[in-house]
Amino acid sequence: MQPKSSDSETNWKQTVYNWLAEEGMFRKEVDDPKAKFHFSANYPIGSPYQVEIIKPRDMKDGILVVAVLRVAPQHRQRLTKMAPEKRKDLIFKLKLSLLQQRPGFSVKERDGAWDAAQFQVRLLFDTLSKTRLLEAIDEVFRCMLVVIWTFANAFGMPTNAQQPGFYA
Repeated sequence: MQPKSSDSETNWKQTVYNWLAEEGMFRKEVDDPKAKFHFSANYPIGSPYQVEIIKPRDMKDGILVVAVLRVAPQHRQRLTKMAPEKRKDLIFKLKLSLLQQRPGFSVKERDGAWDAAQFQVRLLFDTLSKTRLLEAIDEVFRCMLVVIWTFANAFGMPTNAQQPGFYA
C-alpha cells in the first residue's frame, strides 16, 4: 500500500524501502546530505549494477531514479584515438538511441571522449506505485545497456572491467 501524496516523506521513505526489499533489490541506504533519503539498489538482482533512488531535499513532489556509468579506461582510450569523424558519428548514433528512451541523460566528457553517463527518471508522488518504481528502474538500466552494448560492439570487451566496458 502506498502513502497518499499528502503523507510525510518518512512514510514515502519506508514505502520505497519496503518495495525495494520485497523485490530483493535493496543494497544500502546512502548518507547523502542533499537528500531526504537515498537508497542504492542492485539491478538486475544479484548483479553489480547499481541504481539510486533519491528524494532530493529541494524536490517537494517526488523522487529520482538515477544510474551512472563510468566508461572503462580502455574504451576511453579507444574513443580518444578514433578519427574525429568516426568518433563524432559513433557518439551521434549513441545519443540518438538514448533519445528514444524515456530517461533523461547527461554525459561528462574529458579530452573529447565520454567519461561517464547519467540516466534519470523523475517520479511524482501523485502517481508513484511499486509498479511505476520498478518500471523506472528498468528504464534507466536499459539506457545503461544501450551505452554498454554500443561501446562493446565498437571496441570489444575490455579486460579487467567490473562490468563489460563500464565501472558503475
